[in-house]
Amino acid sequence: KSKKVKILKKLFINIKSYKIITFCAGIYGEIILKNFINFGSKISCVVDNNVHYSGKKLCKIEIKNPLYLKKNFKKLSNHKLLICNKSKVAFNKIIKQLTKIGFKRKNIIHIAI
Repeated sequence: KSKKVKILKKLFINIKSYKIITFCAGIYGEIILKNFINFGSKISCVVDNNVHYSGKKLCKIEIKNPLYLKKNFKKLSNHKLLICNKSKVAFNKIIKQLTKIGFKRKNIIHIAI
């Protein structure tokens, strides 16, 4: 557990000056979100493809669907996107989805610890 927290802290140090969007609202995403909030990150929103999460809150942050990213792309284009999903297949699908919206690959980070 302490190794994972150290990895997250190192990642936080590299992106702390950016606003952050986390993608995936499952238990893994919740753990990552809680840690980043504790580190003092500027979390703009949580995004998930699952329609059952839409409109609910995770750590007091509203969960949005990917359509929100598309509609607000100009405002969100410089954010770092943390994809909190251990599955490489799911990650690749999410990357395709985000790059199709217009996000740059360099702003998308996969967290799989």
